[in-house]
Amino acid sequence: METTENQERCLVVKLASSSPVNEEMVLHLHTLLRFHRPTILYHTLLELYQRYVINEHDALPINFDDIAATVYVLSEFLKDLEDEYPSTFQVT
Repeated sequence: METTENQERCLVVKLASSSPVNEEMVLHLHTLLRFHRPTILYHTLLELYQRYVINEHDALPINFDDIAATVYVLSEFLKDLEDEYPSTFQVT
């Protein structure tokens, strides 16, 4: 991945053609992070996950390990964004 900043103060990101990320995904991520700090998303995700576990404690789904791993990866991603780039997120 290569990034440059052009004269109009736009960030240009070049991804490999094999990347699973496309322009539409980047725009969605931009919109999400423009209105919600990663910390807020992180805490919301954990709250939803905890409520799910509490409500389903009698019979967790067969793929619960996959769900737990996905929540972990996503929560770590959000935490890292906030930790590594705190001044980036000026939520409007």
